[in-house]
Amino acid sequence: MVTNKNKIFIATDKNKVLIYDKDLNFLNEIKVRKVKDFLGELIDGDIYSVDVLDNKILLLAQANDGYSELFIYSDKKLKKIIDKSLKLYAKSAKFVDNNHVLLALMSDEIVLYDIKNKKVIYRKAAGEYYFSTMAIDKSRKLVVIGDEGGEVIVVNAKNGNIIKKIC
Repeated sequence: MVTNKNKIFIATDKNKVLIYDKDLNFLNEIKVRKVKDFLGELIDGDIYSVDVLDNKILLLAQANDGYSELFIYSDKKLKKIIDKSLKLYAKSAKFVDNNHVLLALMSDEIVLYDIKNKKVIYRKAAGEYYFSTMAIDKSRKLVVIGDEGGEVIVVNAKNGNIIKKIC
């Protein structure tokens, strides 16, 4: 869940993001496609994370085979930015700026992806354990990652360098 410009954006496990105003009045929903389960049946997939920058909404969604896909919703259109062909097991995504997205993988790696040029800028290990959570500061320069080992890692979002580990 994130807040932006008096709106609340909520990622769900029913392949959609719900949007409310600050008084909890429903405004809109963004839906993505269904995914196939292990039996080949179509089910609602999880939206792992949501982020907002300017008028763009970033959705990280469950894909087939356990992978993740990344979408941007802008001007009432949903566009797939990363599909499952990159074979990313991402669990969180945040805008770094309008052209770059930071993804946190289950393996406790971070990936900076260039939206405009459609390429990975870097892929680096952040910690040593299974990924748990990620947050980005308001300036979008620092990312804080928590893992199941109890470590909290502060990372420079632009270059992926670890600034500090807090145990």
